[in-house]
Amino acid sequence: MNPLNAPTKFQVLRKEIENLKSLLDQMRGLTDVKVHIRNLERSHQHTQEFFQSQLLDQILPTEEDLIPYYVEINKQLRLLGADVSLLKTSRQSLSQRFDKAGDRITLLLTYCKSLPID
Repeated sequence: MNPLNAPTKFQVLRKEIENLKSLLDQMRGLTDVKVHIRNLERSHQHTQEFFQSQLLDQILPTEEDLIPYYVEINKQLRLLGADVSLLKTSRQSLSQRFDKAGDRITLLLTYCKSLPID
């Protein structure tokens, strides 16, 4: 059980990814997204660092069955980082890049929902 109702590391990860989704959703339809992309980059970097330090680097023996989820989340976070970088330099339609990043975030949220809450 979770003492003092503190959020679990899985809940924090999910909140971080939901924040990424919110930032991406706010950017849709804007004509100048450069400032917002920097915010998205920073949020992504923070999320990836949290995942690395709090989940990947601290896998407990009781969490071995979660390793496949960790591998997929790690992969999708790295690919999302590439998507965010491509948003800065993309010459193709930004909406296509937003869609790819949004799909990746949706997949990450699906993985997070499969993780234990307690």
